[in-house]
Amino acid sequence: MPSFEKQYGPIREVRFKYKADGTRDGGVHQLWTVRGSTNDPTIPNCALRQPDFEAQLKAGNLAFRIPLQMTGLGLIESIQDREILAQHDATAALRAPLGIAVHPNRSGNDGTITRFGWKAQNKSITMFAGDLHVKAVPHEDWQLSSRPGTVHIELPPASSFDLDAMSDSGDVVVTRDDLDKTTVGDRWLKRKANGGGKRVQVCTESGRIVVS
Repeated sequence: MPSFEKQYGPIREVRFKYKADGTRDGGVHQLWTVRGSTNDPTIPNCALRQPDFEAQLKAGNLAFRIPLQMTGLGLIESIQDREILAQHDATAALRAPLGIAVHPNRSGNDGTITRFGWKAQNKSITMFAGDLHVKAVPHEDWQLSSRPGTVHIELPPASSFDLDAMSDSGDVVVTRDDLDKTTVGDRWLKRKANGGGKRVQVCTESGRIVVS
């Protein structure tokens, strides 16, 4: 157990700031690994080692994030939009002298107030729990799907793949230079990156697809 995980403290996910060669890392590293499994014949040499967190901690190479805890989120979800707007208006005079100007985030699908996730982009716990983030190289064909929630696929710049992305009630956003950018409201995108390669099929029923 890494020393930064405490019995009565928050669960922390950890990123390495830099790789061993000095280049930027920034990726989340596995806290839990499996070794010595004999139940699955497809992994006869099951020996996935845990990263040396203690050495990285001493080197000051760790960056922590405390994931959002689920306790109490049902109460947040039960607050009506009209109550949020009423409190927003009622506190305007208190915020003004401090230079605080705020506004609620809203769903691009139905205009309701969103309140969960990074930058409060999801309107419900169900959608928040359905978020999917994949960071890898497609050596085989991929099929990624989520009923509610955002699907974010992050691929190296030199990756070659065939993208087929569709959202039933969200949009598809591309931030890569090797793929044509989408326009606001696009729900389906089919493109080849760097000449094409393995098929990357992504779909979600109610959420955004981000390709970076």
